[in-house]
Amino acid sequence: MIIQNTIAIARPPEVVFDYITDLAREPEWNDALTAVDSLRGGPPRAGSIYCVRFETVGESLIEYDEFERPVLWVTRATGKRLDVRFTGRISPRPLGCRVTLETELLPHGVLRLVRPLLERAMWTSWERHLAAIKSTLEREESQSPVAPSMHSRRKSA
Repeated sequence: MIIQNTIAIARPPEVVFDYITDLAREPEWNDALTAVDSLRGGPPRAGSIYCVRFETVGESLIEYDEFERPVLWVTRATGKRLDVRFTGRISPRPLGCRVTLETELLPHGVLRLVRPLLERAMWTSWERHLAAIKSTLEREESQSPVAPSMHSRRKSA
């Protein structure tokens, strides 16, 4: 089963894409993520690999399989207890963008028995995460200083 979450965010697609795909910033909106280490350095891109630690499922490796800024990223996470396939899409809209996330959980061992519960928990988590992302990014926009207009600048004598 593929879990799908969507939200509209009143910010440009590039801003939203850069924020969501930067795993180093994920702890700002996902308190279950306790550690992030880049294994290849540099900004996220296709081929980037991260070692992450989640409070509930432990350590995982996340690899970016596709990275097409600002519209698409595909990752896969492999862990001892759970693997995850993930696709994120961002579509421009007149007042910002729409984020669509698709998550497929592939539990191992005993976790397979509770897969429906895991899927419901993941859907609920992404709803909460997307609301936090939206709030953060839209608040940043509203707090950005407005550049003075060209007409309000004074010329020095």
